[in-house]
Amino acid sequence: MRTVAVAILALAALWASPSEARLWSHPRGTFTVELPRRAEVFSFPGQLQPCAYESEAGNCMVPSTITIYSAPFASDPHSTCVLTSTYAPRTESMNGAALRELTRSPFNSRNWLEVMEQLRRRGETELPDHPPDAAIRTYVDTSDAWPIQRAVISGPDLVINVAAQQRPGSNIAAACWTHQTTNSDAAAFADTVLGSMRHPRDAEWR
Repeated sequence: MRTVAVAILALAALWASPSEARLWSHPRGTFTVELPRRAEVFSFPGQLQPCAYESEAGNCMVPSTITIYSAPFASDPHSTCVLTSTYAPRTESMNGAALRELTRSPFNSRNWLEVMEQLRRRGETELPDHPPDAAIRTYVDTSDAWPIQRAVISGPDLVINVAAQQRPGSNIAAACWTHQTTNSDAAAFADTVLGSMRHPRDAEWR
């Protein structure tokens, strides 16, 4: 039995149409994400409380973390995701357009090490280590106004999809992994979660 406290969303959503996704917003105003059908959010106690400390610019200074399971009531959930947001004072005074342009450039290895460290430090669910012989592919998704840095780590028994975004005063990172490496549903689940991460203030910063 999982020991994390459960923040179960509406159970009626379990019977929604397969294509239906629902928008979930963190109570601290740090990120939003679309949850695919049957996915549920879990968190440690206190994680879903409103922000206790905000900067002068209105950014939450308290880290936010949730875990998403693709099928929490199945005996073997095929996908797990961890989403985190941390306060980033270095970018808080940046103009939104300037930051978007900056993040169109692909992350280097140091950037990705920082992303993985954020996920390992803040994640409520332990992020698995990738195999030493894993293939790693990185790219930038520019299909939305805010670029998303993406990485795919593929091994014989594990696939980890990682995404990172930046906003003025905020770093958002997420990872989804599955041991069912040929499962197309697992790949679609990861793409939905990682590709739908946004910040509630995006319209303001555009």
